[in-house]
Amino acid sequence: LRTAKLLNGFRGQPAVDVEAVAQTVMQIGRLMLTEPSIVEVDINPLVCSPGGIVAVDALLVRHGQG
Repeated sequence: LRTAKLLNGFRGQPAVDVEAVAQTVMQIGRLMLTEPSIVEVDINPLVCSPGGIVAVDALLVRHGQG
């Protein structure tokens, strides 16, 4: 990833919980596989820290919702 240096600590910031980030990405992928009506997922921002991650805002678009 181009942003890997941000995950590993950057400009004095601590490294984030990379395992939590990986689990979140896998869970989103699993959701999209089990719910084929979901055609788009937008999470912004996804706040990552050493203690875990938080999706501050998210939008799920289902087929036919445009």
